Amino acid sequence: VIFMNPVAETLTGWSQSEVLGRDCDQVFTVIDEQTRAATDNPVRRILQEGIMVESTHHVLVARDGTEISIDESAAPIRDDRDDLSGVVWTFRDITQRKLAEQAVRRYADYLQVLHQLDQAILTADTPAASAQAVLQNMLQLVPCQQSCLLLFDTTAKTVPVFAEGKDRTSSVETDQSMSLDAVGARLDLEQGQSRIVQDLSALTDLSPFEQLLRGNGTRSLLSIPLIARGELVGALSLGATQPDVFNAAHVDIVFGVANQVAVAIVQATLFRETRRQAKELAVLNKAGQAMVSSLDLDTVLAQVMAEANALVSAEGTAVL
Repeated sequence: VIFMNPVAETLTGWSQSEVLGRDCDQVFTVIDEQTRAATDNPVRRILQEGIMVESTHHVLVARDGTEISIDESAAPIRDDRDDLSGVVWTFRDITQRKLAEQAVRRYADYLQVLHQLDQAILTADTPAASAQAVLQNMLQLVPCQQSCLLLFDTTAKTVPVFAEGKDRTSSVETDQSMSLDAVGARLDLEQGQSRIVQDLSALTDLSPFEQLLRGNGTRSLLSIPLIARGELVGALSLGATQPDVFNAAHVDIVFGVANQVAVAIVQATLFRETRRQAKELAVLNKAGQAMVSSLDLDTVLAQVMAEANALVSAEGTAVL
């Protein structure tokens, strides 16, 4: 090395006076971005082949171990007789460009998952079907191994729990139901606040729901309220098997999904209730028709009891 400009000094951590006369392998350490293996030295390649070399997807490892994404190129220096007399090696820091590209890809993935979620919700006709669609897609959006959807039934004072896991070791049993008091942090959720627990194993005052998650290997927990029409209808909880996983960016992502999930759950609940009422009216109408279509009491009673059985899914009906 006979010359290095100030930018190269900053990126490598070496000063020109320190590198003067050193072999380039002692100064420049470059690895492949994907494989993490050391790359071929472009200077040596040019000295051997005499051709220009350009490379992307490489990482420059500075003197202090700092890694910098770079684009690099190297070209031969020739004298008046076209003899190879040296090599000029240029590289530029593209770290910010890489970060921007990663952010664009993450946002594109986010929009794709949201689209898939919209389509799944549109075809769901029950809260359980909506929950399944949501939980499967959440595992793609946020770095977690467990996703749970809790639906608050204030009338029955129970909380049906739907869960989806990436593997069996982190999976919570689905279709469980627990009391409202077992959920914990309801006051924060009712106020529209998220709840992040960076390490469940470090806490002792856990709700039964959080104890359930910890028992299944969850360390980090993120819970987001589901609010529709100003009321708390449930919570979306994500669990990770490592501590300190969730941050503010993850909260924003899940909040973006939670708003449409809350609306979908309310709509599915209304649809289920409307369908139930329609079924009841159809049964009552059929029973009414039976009552006026025959004068035989036994025939009328038999038809009424049959419709009553169908309405309440009973095995038997008696008229006393």
